[in-house]
Amino acid sequence: MDFLSDLELAVIADRLNHLIGGMFINNIYSRDEYRYSFLLKGEHASSLNVNLKIGIWLSDRYLKERSGTQFLTQLRRFAEGRKINSIKTVKGERIILLNLVGGNIIFEIFSNGNIICTDEDLITSCALREEEFKLRSIKVGQKYVLPKPKGTPIIDFKPLPYDEDVPLAKHMAYNWSISRKLMNEIFFISNVDSQKKASNIGYDEKEKIMESLRQIIEQVNQSNAIYEYKNNENIYSLIKLGHLSQYQEIKYEGLEEGLKQAFDKYMFETKDINQERILKQQELEKLYQERAAALRELASAIMKYDSKSINDLITKLNAEIKNDSIVINGKTIKGETPAAIASEIYKEAKAFEEGAKRLKKSISQIGVKEKSSIKYKEVISREWYEKYRWFITSNGLLAVGGRDSSSNEALLKKIMKPNDLVFHADIQGSPFFLIPGNADEKSVMEAAIATASFSRAWRAGLSSADVYYVTPEQVKFSAPSGEFLPKGGAILTGKKNYIKGVKLQLGIGLTEIKSSLKVLSAPLPSASSHCKWFIEIIPGRLQQSDAAKKISKMLISVYGKVPAMEEFQKALPAGNSDIVGIRKMGDIK
Repeated sequence: MDFLSDLELAVIADRLNHLIGGMFINNIYSRDEYRYSFLLKGEHASSLNVNLKIGIWLSDRYLKERSGTQFLTQLRRFAEGRKINSIKTVKGERIILLNLVGGNIIFEIFSNGNIICTDEDLITSCALREEEFKLRSIKVGQKYVLPKPKGTPIIDFKPLPYDEDVPLAKHMAYNWSISRKLMNEIFFISNVDSQKKASNIGYDEKEKIMESLRQIIEQVNQSNAIYEYKNNENIYSLIKLGHLSQYQEIKYEGLEEGLKQAFDKYMFETKDINQERILKQQELEKLYQERAAALRELASAIMKYDSKSINDLITKLNAEIKNDSIVINGKTIKGETPAAIASEIYKEAKAFEEGAKRLKKSISQIGVKEKSSIKYKEVISREWYEKYRWFITSNGLLAVGGRDSSSNEALLKKIMKPNDLVFHADIQGSPFFLIPGNADEKSVMEAAIATASFSRAWRAGLSSADVYYVTPEQVKFSAPSGEFLPKGGAILTGKKNYIKGVKLQLGIGLTEIKSSLKVLSAPLPSASSHCKWFIEIIPGRLQQSDAAKKISKMLISVYGKVPAMEEFQKALPAGNSDIVGIRKMGDIK
């Protein structure tokens, strides 16, 4: 595999810097010592995927498993909860520096790969591998030191000295920090012979080399795609490579999306860990079968005294005929008669056939033993209001309610605006719901239905409840002297606007929010306005988990694909439910 050069990693890091700067590391998952998913939280959730053999990219999927290593524990302890300041690379090196508030995570994307966590002064806190080199060491408590540069970064545009009597390709690799694919592309564009002695390069050829370099760097910097070339090894590039035009080319459009499409398979796809070993054994099995077939043909030709076929097969088997014997693969096969020699050759053929059978069995065992089932999850990008109960009224207003005492309190103290209407059911154990004060009569009724349905009345199995609403100035957060105000509670003063006998019923469906399907739990008119299909529910006998499974299954039948089961469980009221049936958009006005 030929993945990304230092120049390409620098461009990717620069693009990522604008996307993840200011986000927080929420969680870290790892499949093995090479693959890591950093779940990021900010305005939108995302996964920063790292493969120490490939590089770094953003994805909407992340590894949902942990390797259980001591280093992963240390990495999570070091990084989780920290804000990302920036991401950049070290010039001329395949090293990525993720700068956090209070420290750094350094990814070395070369050799066996490494991850090093340091403080602001680059003192190592933990490392995937503590290593000792000739000119530097990676040890906890020691300052992180960069490896010795292998050459001048090509981004510096420093001309080659052309002072060595060696092939130009070798001279270039020694003096520049350059990947093989980009070097070959320079020779392709400039049409300069890579094997010509460096000391014999003329002025025009030197100019062509530098102009080709400028052209490549400019294309890489402006890239908005990634290319995959399939020859003996897959080669990836941020630019179209002319020197590989004879191979199959796959273009992934859009740099961010392209990286995800090109490299997610190396994070998540189920494959055999020892695939290379399997391929080699398959090749050997094929060779054994071919050799066995050729030996049987040779034995048959000897029995028929077919001299022409014998000579052809001797050549094919790279064998040698001696007086009364045949030497095949260094083994001498003798016999007093042609039939005896043929019999011995048949035995050799059978030995190769048995060998092929053993290899086939071994390959199947490798496939079973080494098969890797990789768990992953989709990143769910959430809006701010999704931490609360929420729905969109049939007239397009956002209604937000509390899930518990903490979110009730946050809703009133952080979200409530002066012109909002504040709803509460006339029963202990009710959420607060907010809608804009200019809400129409229909939206007010829908907010009342949601307030009643998500109150304790649902768990109690009631069919209806009374609901009232007030304005924000009527909401007080301190109890009168001698009284106790529980967490998440508030004192509602003044006149309350009652809505009597509000029926408890909800519609559970899917609605599209910013190109993402969300589970909507809402009064029936709202669900009927925003969901192509939805499930009508009322208080009943099905446990919440069973109701969620049944609703998910019913919606799969019409949508094909739905969000995770936990999203349905979160959307349901606390308590048991009965499913009335499935409805379609526009059924309820």
